[in-house]
Amino acid sequence: MAQKKEALATADTTSPSVDGNWSCTANNPTVGGVAGGPLDRPITVGEKIVLVCEGDSANLKPDQLRLELRKEEKFSLKILETQSLEPNKGIFTVTSYKVGDGEIKGVVLTDGTLRVALNNVKFSVSSVIDPMQNPEGKPYLPSQPVGLLLPTYVWFVLAAVVALIGLILLNAFQKSAQRRRLLRELSLHGSALSPYQLLNKEMRTLTRTYQATTAWTPETAEKFISELERAFRWFLTREFVIPAHEWRTGAVSKELRRKEKVLSKHIDKDLRLTLRELEKGRAASARLTVVDAAQILDLCRKVADRIHNFRKEKKSA
Repeated sequence: MAQKKEALATADTTSPSVDGNWSCTANNPTVGGVAGGPLDRPITVGEKIVLVCEGDSANLKPDQLRLELRKEEKFSLKILETQSLEPNKGIFTVTSYKVGDGEIKGVVLTDGTLRVALNNVKFSVSSVIDPMQNPEGKPYLPSQPVGLLLPTYVWFVLAAVVALIGLILLNAFQKSAQRRRLLRELSLHGSALSPYQLLNKEMRTLTRTYQATTAWTPETAEKFISELERAFRWFLTREFVIPAHEWRTGAVSKELRRKEKVLSKHIDKDLRLTLRELEKGRAASARLTVVDAAQILDLCRKVADRIHNFRKEKKSA
């Protein structure tokens, strides 16, 4: 079943002469769009029906078909699809955008060379709108109901594209808002020490405080790992000016790959390991031992040292 794009012409079909005559019958469409018996009811504007026409032999070219209609019948008939075309018969899916009743006069099917008159093209078309809203019975242009003719999957694709664009814009807006808020927070949490020096100071304080603790309890472990994670994430936040204190591990790693491509190659694996260990330690703080806590702190120190040394070498290079 070949798809055909039809153009509505406004030529008067009384001239030039036609090369044949076909008689047409309007039919109800069935599942699949095939003819399902004579149409015995009015259709609504834009509704699809099947038009079966046959008569004199004419070898019309199927890929160049179009309709010629009188000016006053311009919106009365539209071929949406050519289901089949033989020398003496054609089956078409058609619709109408003009309210009316009776035969559509002067319809001609042409391929640009041969012209076949389509006779007995008649069916009733009623409006889906209250007649009081359109008392003059003006035709409903194809641009008005065209949405009804689009396949459902097209609407899904359009909706997905709109949703994707919306998510991209929302993400960009959120990141911009996060950066503005981060700059405000950094200004409030300013320090004369560098991010690296400040982290080392906080880790020394943690070590002294919790080494002096006589009993390592689940409450002690929870406080230790929470303070260590906060200190390490704020180190990353100050060092790279990203909201590492708010983002999850994957987002931090991705942003560092974008901002610090060379450095990220050297530390990404260990950085992600350290952040995951901090997250797991906080989630299972009730089972966190002193040895576990010391190992996680050592991971934080090593990653911070590598970042500091990389910066230092880069400055001296």
